[in-house]
Amino acid sequence: MANSNKQSYNKLKERVLKLEKELDEIRNPQNNLSYTRLTNELYELRKKNKELSEYENKLLSENKLAGKGKKGITDIDKENFTIFDEFYSGIIILHLEKPDDYRTLRIVYGNKESERLLGLNINDLKGKKIDDISPEFKQKEISQLLSEVVSSNKSRKIKEISYNPKSTEPAIISIRAFPFSGNHVGVSFENITKTRRLQKALKESDIRFRSILNNSNAVIYIKDLSGRYLLINEKLEEILQLSNMEIIGKSDYDIFPEEYAKEIVKNDKEVISRRKTIIVEEIVPAGGDIYTFLSSKFPIFGDENNIYAICCISTDITDRKKAEEELNKIFALSEDLICIVTFEGKILKVNPAFERVLDYKQEEFIGRDIYDFIHPDDIDRCVNIATEKFENNESTIRVENRYLCKDGSYKWFSWITQLLYDKGIAFSIARDITSKKFYETELIKAKEKAEESDRLKSAFLANMSHEIRTPMNGILGFSKMLEENLLVEKRKQYINYVNSSVNQLLSIINDIIDFSKIEAGQLGINMNEFNLNNLIDDLYAQFESERIAQGKNNLELSFSKRLDDSDCHIKGDVVRIKQVLSNLLNNAIKFTHEGKVEFGCELVNHDTVKIFVKDTGIGITKSKQKIVFEKFRQEDESFTRQYGGTGLGLAISKGLIELMGGEIGVESDKSKGSLFYFTMPYKRSDQVSKEVSIVDSDEEYDWSNKTILIVEDDLMGCEYLKEIMEPTNVKILLVENGLEAINKVKSNKNINLVLMDLRIPKMDGYTATSEIKKLNPELPVIAQTANALPEDKIRAEKAGCEDFITKPIKRLEFLSTVNKYI
Repeated sequence: MANSNKQSYNKLKERVLKLEKELDEIRNPQNNLSYTRLTNELYELRKKNKELSEYENKLLSENKLAGKGKKGITDIDKENFTIFDEFYSGIIILHLEKPDDYRTLRIVYGNKESERLLGLNINDLKGKKIDDISPEFKQKEISQLLSEVVSSNKSRKIKEISYNPKSTEPAIISIRAFPFSGNHVGVSFENITKTRRLQKALKESDIRFRSILNNSNAVIYIKDLSGRYLLINEKLEEILQLSNMEIIGKSDYDIFPEEYAKEIVKNDKEVISRRKTIIVEEIVPAGGDIYTFLSSKFPIFGDENNIYAICCISTDITDRKKAEEELNKIFALSEDLICIVTFEGKILKVNPAFERVLDYKQEEFIGRDIYDFIHPDDIDRCVNIATEKFENNESTIRVENRYLCKDGSYKWFSWITQLLYDKGIAFSIARDITSKKFYETELIKAKEKAEESDRLKSAFLANMSHEIRTPMNGILGFSKMLEENLLVEKRKQYINYVNSSVNQLLSIINDIIDFSKIEAGQLGINMNEFNLNNLIDDLYAQFESERIAQGKNNLELSFSKRLDDSDCHIKGDVVRIKQVLSNLLNNAIKFTHEGKVEFGCELVNHDTVKIFVKDTGIGITKSKQKIVFEKFRQEDESFTRQYGGTGLGLAISKGLIELMGGEIGVESDKSKGSLFYFTMPYKRSDQVSKEVSIVDSDEEYDWSNKTILIVEDDLMGCEYLKEIMEPTNVKILLVENGLEAINKVKSNKNINLVLMDLRIPKMDGYTATSEIKKLNPELPVIAQTANALPEDKIRAEKAGCEDFITKPIKRLEFLSTVNKYI
């Protein structure tokens, strides 16, 4: 044998022996060899054994002993027998002394390995038969097969036997025969105990492995480095709808369309190049469906840390991906805000609604702290709620807070958060409740306002009861006393008391009517030219008399006219301006015990006239200055207040001034006095026309030879009108309803005027007027009624009335109006 060949052989033999030693570990029950490792070891053992056997056969065929012809064993160079001592297998040589008679086979040689395997001294066996080795060899077919090898000159495997020598452990021995130098036959003995043990362990492991493999819900397979499938489980067969035989040995390009296979192969190559596990999502078509797998791919290492295969464990996440896709659709299309946040408050993901509602870009949220966007006043409350839920291990949080918009404003959101403790994240959905919060706030305000209004109305009604009953008490009381026999002076005094109480009551009624008209938006404004300075003069005269009548001798009343006579002719509703200014003066005198009350006018910025009333009275606190112009409000609203009043005067004044395009206000300090003022657009009149008279004048009228028809169902009202017109010498006719009025007009052609009450029985005044106008269109009809609203006057005009007088009727105004038409 060449020296180099011998060294290679010895090296190979050492590797096999080392491998066999490692395989002894299989007998240790604590050992947990993997199925793949076990398979690899068996493969390596078979491979090395095969290499040794092939090499030994080569040595035999090349050895010079193989060509010695028919020489006997004694003719063979004994030094060449040393070659058999190096063999991995046990070798014995038998000589067939009589051709075709297997019974004459005798042992002539045995190497050292045969002695070790058989547990015998080979010198003791020389010249003996093979069945003398052990009872296990006493089998007729063994000797016959050996004889056939000699005659056929062909090697063959004879048998595997269980061998139990006394000197060694039981073993399984594989017996193989080969022709050797004429009538000689060689027998090789190989201990295959470890191989069979390994095969058994592998079979048992394979059963366990297959059980685990095929009962797994995951797809599991092993591929060689060329990408061909070596092993698969039943789950992959089920999904691909292919059998094991249709997959094993195939590549991905054989099974899947190219675009899918290309991606899978790319991932496999990455495992090989990186030599470590990768986790990827892979998509494959199978059975008409498209599957998505989450695949964990890792290399399998053999000897010398070389990769010889790739293993993959894949979880079918198709349903999960579909659910994620649906969730992403909801995520994208939801009108509500949706976000995913870590337990530390870091924003991981937001849906497009965040951008739409808050005006940020989505990337401006990612990685930010969610508390960066919550209103500072809401943070502590939100943290406390979340902490409490964490401590109680609750999974749902509900909270409302304000969230910062891009423009710096805040919106209200109602949040519901699901805590996923196993993942350390929170899934939150928020709905914009800004409008709801606004309406809630407005509802609370409205509720408070309604409650306040109810309180004010109750206070107003109680005050009204007091304000109305007070003058009524004077009217009824002094009227009753007038029935007694009194001195003339005393009677005059009582009549003055009655008149004063009547005027007070009438003022209250007028306030209520005016306020109702303003509230209903039905108060008309009559813009006429008038002299503002003359108005101030008239009011000074009126309220100077009032001051004296009230006995306020320590109070000075003065006025200031700061408009030239050429500039004081302006346009406005003189009646309403007088009403407002009178109210302010009346209040100033009422609330000022001593000191001064000054009123007047001045021009501001050439386009506005300012009319003011200034006093040194009790003043108004700052907190009350905003409410004195509200309906039913007074600075002192208690039942123990010192000053009376309905609380409507300033509210009416404010409404009147605003109707005329102006503003009203107050400046005041408690106990130091007040300045009330109102402004009006300055509309200077270029020519002075006939002014509206605002001062009553007493004039005697003579209506002799005139006839007036009074249509009135109130006897007292009729008597009052008769008393007013008695000095005029007019003839008066009386009827109580509309039908009688029509009949009277038909029967009397001398009637010059009709005074028509609108609320009368049988036929109302509107209908009666229309019928009268049909009979005599030229006959004037004047409505005289307690219906004082604008729509009443408009309806009367449509019915045909020439004029409209409201009750209570003032004598001079009544006579002046009637005189225009009679």
